[in-house]
Formats: sequence, structure tokens, C-alpha cells
Amino acid sequence: SGQVVTHQAEWVTDMGGGAFHFPAYNSPTFASQGLFPYVGFASASSQYLSYADNPQFDILGTEASIRAGFRGLTISFWVYFAAIGGISNIGLISKWTSAGNQRSYRIIRLPANNIQFDLTTDGSTVVSVTSTGTVATSTWYHIWARYVPSTTMTIAIDNSPTVLAAGVPASIFHSTALFEAARTDGAGYLNGNLS
Repeated sequence: SGQVVTHQAEWVTDMGGGAFHFPAYNSPTFASQGLFPYVGFASASSQYLSYADNPQFDILGTEASIRAGFRGLTISFWVYFAAIGGISNIGLISKWTSAGNQRSYRIIRLPANNIQFDLTTDGSTVVSVTSTGTVATSTWYHIWARYVPSTTMTIAIDNSPTVLAAGVPASIFHSTALFEAARTDGAGYLNGNLS
């Protein structure tokens, strides 16, 4: 089952049973289109959401409590780019800090407007899959990523997946990095909306 997210004036709340309140930094905008809630971020204001390291976000792919065929990581969200370009990598979803090699996983927008899914097994050696499709401004995109240990890594823009089936690691590094939305590695702020 998926998570349902609601928002308040200064945080986003997980309503799927985790009861996590994701603090909002530098006043992003909370809005909706009909029943479709989203958070608006302005890169010039360094706006983002963040949650401290927590076992809930340490998805390793080796959890003994999960049957082997169901282990892995799936991330899914909607994104709207108000502007693209100007900086190297734009963070979308991230548990990634280069300092001290505390990298786990992240989804970023690359300078060529592809979407990339990165993960590490040791905090420094990065394995990536990059979308063949690209994104543009003023359009909502459904982005999803899936990691199946030792099998595949997938990144998709809407219904167009790109799959890596060779060299896929058996596990994801257990880092102490923050779980963040709309930035990565303390920079690369999104200028747009996430839902």
C-alpha cells in the first residue's frame, strides 16, 4: 500500500501509519489543484523538506523481515519544473551526503534534463540508471524508480522506463544522511512542485 501525504503550514505529514512530520525549510508553498496537493519550491530561496536519519528510510534490500522476492526500494512522485537549467544536478528525492561518504540513494534531474536514479553499496561507489527521456518546464511528470537487489534498477518518466540489468548491487548503503525532497547533497534545489 502507498503512503498518503497531507500538508500543514510548515510541514508535510505521512498519513500511511508512519506519522512522520517532514519539516519545511525556508517557507515553500503548500497548495493544491483540486484534490491534488503539492509543495511548491523556489530554488532561489533554498526551499526543501527534510527528515533526520531514521530506520524507516534505511531501505537496504537485505531486510530479513521482508520475503526475498519483495525486498528492494520503490519511490514514486509527481514533479513539475517551473524552471530548469542553471545548476548541475537538481535534487528530487534524496538520502545523500557526500561529506563522510554518507550516500544511500537519490533521484535527480541532470543538466541535460534526464532523470537519474543513483544508489551506493558503500557510500562512495555510485551505480546509476539514467532515463532515455527528458523533462521540460510547465508539465507534470510522474517519476518512479525501482531497485530490485542484484537484479534491476529502473527509472521512469511517466510510462517510459529505462532499466539497468547488469552490475546491480545486492544492497544499499546504510547512511546517516537526511531524507530530503527538493534538494540533494545540501544543494541542487528544485524550482517547481512536488507531490
